[in-house]
Amino acid sequence: MRFAVLFCVFVCSALCAALRAEFYMPGIFSDNMVLQAEKPVKVWGLADAGDEIKIEFGDRSASSKAAPDGRWKAFLEPMGYASEGRDFFVYRNGERVCSFKNVVVGEVWILGGQSNMDWAISKTDDYQGFLKRRGAYSLLRYYNGSSKASVKPQFKTTGGFAWVCLDKANIERYPGTGLYFGEALMLARKVPVGLVRACQSGTAMFVWIPEEAQRRAPFLQKSLADYDRNVKNFNMEREQERWNKMRDAWLAKAEKIKASGGTPPDTPNFMRAGPAKNPLSRFGYPGWLFHGRVYPFAGYTARGVAWYQGEGDSHGERLKNFEDTFKLLVEEWRKAWGYDIPFLYVQIASYGENTDTWPECRLRQARAQGLLKDMYMVSIPDMGKFDDIHFPDKRALAERMRDVALSKIYSEGIKADFPVCKSVDYKGETAVLNIEAFGMELRCPKGSMDGFEAFSDGRWQLAEARLLEGGKILLSLKGGGRIEKVRYLWYGWALPHVSVFGDNGFPLLPFLDPEEI
Repeated sequence: MRFAVLFCVFVCSALCAALRAEFYMPGIFSDNMVLQAEKPVKVWGLADAGDEIKIEFGDRSASSKAAPDGRWKAFLEPMGYASEGRDFFVYRNGERVCSFKNVVVGEVWILGGQSNMDWAISKTDDYQGFLKRRGAYSLLRYYNGSSKASVKPQFKTTGGFAWVCLDKANIERYPGTGLYFGEALMLARKVPVGLVRACQSGTAMFVWIPEEAQRRAPFLQKSLADYDRNVKNFNMEREQERWNKMRDAWLAKAEKIKASGGTPPDTPNFMRAGPAKNPLSRFGYPGWLFHGRVYPFAGYTARGVAWYQGEGDSHGERLKNFEDTFKLLVEEWRKAWGYDIPFLYVQIASYGENTDTWPECRLRQARAQGLLKDMYMVSIPDMGKFDDIHFPDKRALAERMRDVALSKIYSEGIKADFPVCKSVDYKGETAVLNIEAFGMELRCPKGSMDGFEAFSDGRWQLAEARLLEGGKILLSLKGGGRIEKVRYLWYGWALPHVSVFGDNGFPLLPFLDPEEI
């Protein structure tokens, strides 16, 4: 009996010691990390209630005390840029518990969105060029983060993820758009740049917004009800039939391309994944990538979010709710970060297959700029590939993103505005477009103006366009007729029709007047 009591005391003491030994920091705090310059840097983790935590980095230090639930956070005061790696120390109750090496201070950007952000750099045009250049890029760094999805927010990071220096890492599967953006920004600013991945192919916005926020959003109730019904009625046999049809259609298309001497597109994700085994793998779950991938590092101090997404919300109820959903996403991310982190986002590119609703999606993306402060759109109707939604020239895209970031977020004074149609004066058989060019001259590199349409006699017709003095554009119809409405680049495959640019090389934004959507 005495032995049993002693054994229980020993076990309980061991368990208490184990519980007292808990100390955790998210995986985003690691060797080679990049800390954001010129902003208070948030550091956080988990310890035992009441533990005294101290952070030291260079000449900066901060202290915190673990709350009753064990969570703690501390803020280092803003720091200047530092390219020389230093050690980062964490102490608990006076004892050092963590040390991270080769830590620099620079610019941190979160890479968000779907496949055109996540598309592997090895599949882009300039991959070999990047490989040759990257030997000098020890200050360009990348954090992959957890790939786990979750139905509930996860405080802890899963997996052994850590920051890597891109002069040494195997980058074949890393996001091309993000890496080129980071490279362009690093070379322009001449400071370290850190990139944090929060993107995944084929995703719509609803997986990147906390479920709780969606359930209380009135405009999402129909979409959520449809989702709940689809999950409830999921049927494996129907799913197999659906998948077989998609597979057969893709194989037929690939064979047709091959027979004509072309190169079939890459095997799509659905083919590699196979038929869905459960409703969640088929439909996703509201918020599940925010919960599992973003939440574990949400709050890591960054300059901004580089967001490229929209294809997954370019149809049906999702398109109808695009602006409200995007606004909710930005609000929830900002709530998670604790400050109004800027969003630099990309308007969907030109693409030629089943994209009848893409012009409306572009218009809704453009509208989103005015919903919240510090939201800046990068328009790319002059980029894309007719038969590949993942156009390969991601370096050109990234350099345009860089220019907008330098102008709008870093206030460097370069010209990075897109000409925009501010209003239209209808004058019977003509219409005069009042273009806001932000001090730039309008240019037509093709020599003629294309892509304009006018609504007359109950139908849309190609319009003749002529540039007037003062940055105005005059539209008329070749056969005459009263003009009631006008639009520009109202095509999914808009690239061949892009004809008007500012003298900075940025295209006139697609538009519809009046905006009857």
